[in-house]
Amino acid sequence: MDVKIRRLENNMFTIGTGVIAFGFWSFIKLALSYVFMGQSYFDDVPDEYKTLCIVFLWIIFALIPLVYLWIGLSARAEGKGKHKSVLYLIMMCLIILFSTFVIIMEIISLFQ
Repeated sequence: MDVKIRRLENNMFTIGTGVIAFGFWSFIKLALSYVFMGQSYFDDVPDEYKTLCIVFLWIIFALIPLVYLWIGLSARAEGKGKHKSVLYLIMMCLIILFSTFVIIMEIISLFQ
């Protein structure tokens, strides 16, 4: 039983590292898509709201890796036995639900 617990804690530590890496990859992916797409993100936005949208977009770009970093560090700390909060698990579930919603919407938009 003790060996299994150590293996699961090691898995939790590894998964936390993966979540951190995924968060930084998400930031890089979003930033590169903004660089290559340019202003086409804002074609439908009225001119007076474009600056607000750009600021909002960069705030989101900054928050994504921070949220993933917090989740990953919490998972790594729990894997080491130092952290016992479940708030990061709730945040991860919300991210999974949001990602699932986005994937479903992308599939629906392909068939329209």
